[in-house]
Amino acid sequence: MGKRRLVGVGLVSAALVALLTLGYMLTRASAPLSTVKAFVASVETNDFDTAYSMFHADLRRRETFPEFVERWSARALYLHDTNRLWSTDIDNGAADINVRFTTSTREDWSAVFQLIEQDDVWRISDYHFLEGPLEVDVVP
Repeated sequence: MGKRRLVGVGLVSAALVALLTLGYMLTRASAPLSTVKAFVASVETNDFDTAYSMFHADLRRRETFPEFVERWSARALYLHDTNRLWSTDIDNGAADINVRFTTSTREDWSAVFQLIEQDDVWRISDYHFLEGPLEVDVVP
């Protein structure tokens, strides 16, 4: 092979490795965010079974399913027609996702989700509300 051909193959190989690395990094960064987005979508549609299944086992031991439904059923009413602002911080198999919800009537509330990666699956290990609608059991 000529020098030009070797240089061309080397450049193509380097570009391919760079693209694969970038793709891997973007996939890894979006995985915890995708988990939280799926969680919020499940709560929004009152699919509490699916949302609860996204919890890590430790969180399910601390918060029972009935407690979870009671805590989130009132907030589910506030998820429809909201604008959402997402912020992600990932470090060594752990992630914090901050979500700010703004309703059509300009009411704001926020939540922080902590996730951990276990066996290539991101699970919600804890969460808390920063502000927003009261945690009451609302029957529509």
